[in-house]
Amino acid sequence: MFPQVLLICQNSRTRRLYHRVVEELQCETVIAKSVADSLVQLVVSKPSVVVLDESLPVFDVSMFLDVTKNNQQWMSLPLVVIGFANQRHLFPSRTLFCGNEQEFERSLKEICATL
Repeated sequence: MFPQVLLICQNSRTRRLYHRVVEELQCETVIAKSVADSLVQLVVSKPSVVVLDESLPVFDVSMFLDVTKNNQQWMSLPLVVIGFANQRHLFPSRTLFCGNEQEFERSLKEICATL
């Protein structure tokens, strides 16, 4: 069984780029174009990893974090964040931050190796 990655990204170009990286790592990708859609996907698909992209509004990301921190199963999911360098204080301490595609690929590869 392949790890399932929930990719939350509003920008279609960026979404395609990161989707390709996830597929190359032989992971299944579930795509959410909004935080609201991602919360539905958390219930429906139960991913192994959650990826948040900086194309999302900070308010929406804050809402996502508030909702997930109140659910033990969701709170324990590995979280990879692309961008949001100035908002690190909003995220759980276990969050992995990536600044570019190479860092994202390396971080995701490390997480998937442990699943």
